[in-house]
Amino acid sequence: MTVLCSSFGVSTSGYYDWRERREHPASRATASEVLSSVITEIHAQSRGTYGSRRVYAELRLGEGIHVSIRRVERLVRHAGI
Repeated sequence: MTVLCSSFGVSTSGYYDWRERREHPASRATASEVLSSVITEIHAQSRGTYGSRRVYAELRLGEGIHVSIRRVERLVRHAGI
C-alpha cells in the first residue's frame, strides 16, 4: 500500500482516513440526504412553485422538522431547485 500511496503522492494515513470516511459517512451527511429528499418532495407537491422560504416554512410548521433557513437554502441550491 505504501508504494501505491507514494506513487499517487498521498500519505498512507490520508488514504486510510479517506477510506474510513467513504465506508462510514458522517451522520450530518446522511441526515442531509434524507432532508434533501423531503425538500424535493415538498417542492414537487407544490408543482414547482415553492422556493426555499416556503419549503422552510413547510418543514418547520407542516412537518415539524427543526432546521435552519440557511441549511434549507443550501440544500435547495444543491438540489437544483
